[in-house]
Amino acid sequence: MIATSVLIAGGLLLIGAALQDLIARSIRDELSVTIAGLGFGLRLLEGSATVSLIVAGSVFGVCWVLFAFGLIGGADVKLLAAVTLLLPLADTLSFLVGVSLSGGLIALVFLATRRRIGRPVGAKPFNLIARAFRAERWRLHRGGPLPYAVAIACSALNVIFREVMPR
Repeated sequence: MIATSVLIAGGLLLIGAALQDLIARSIRDELSVTIAGLGFGLRLLEGSATVSLIVAGSVFGVCWVLFAFGLIGGADVKLLAAVTLLLPLADTLSFLVGVSLSGGLIALVFLATRRRIGRPVGAKPFNLIARAFRAERWRLHRGGPLPYAVAIACSALNVIFREVMPR
């Protein structure tokens, strides 16, 4: 019961991180730290904290190299490591493969729409959703960064859903 509650709380935090990244292209460190804390607590209860820390540290290290080459954002590195700590060890590989596939799909969508959507023109809208779409059009037009937290959240939520749902 505790594990289910922790995974659901982590999933809700991931949805928040994905929305924040989608709208502002940033992820607050507090979200990653909270997710990592939830995961570490859960792994302590299960008795797999040491191995989980090693795996999460390895993911962080590999992703940090990707960040150094400009292939991924720093907040995404922290979020990936935090989520690796949250999810069961047995699901780490499927989570990382899912992130890669989801990220590739997002990249394809952005590349396909980038050529079709022009630069935003006209007055800035007052409506929050319309402003978010206008900002996204601007990012697409200038080739801005992808909201990779969306890919991270999609893959993690898939794992969480499988863990939480009865078999």
